[in-house]
Amino acid sequence: MNLYHCMIDLKQDAKALTFSILVDTWMTYLKDAGKINHWRMLRSKLNLASESHRDFYLKLKLTTLRN
Repeated sequence: MNLYHCMIDLKQDAKALTFSILVDTWMTYLKDAGKINHWRMLRSKLNLASESHRDFYLKLKLTTLRN
């Protein structure tokens, strides 16, 4: 099993809601295609994240990669 953790900081003019909808669409596609087993995205709030990763945290879980 492989776990990938992505810390995401959006550009100043990026829309968080649009970004999250697009990530949901892409991750659902990958899961349906059997490329990933599970994914989860969290939104950073209350200034509890580091200065360079303030917006989103994405976690991917892969047990096997299939072509």
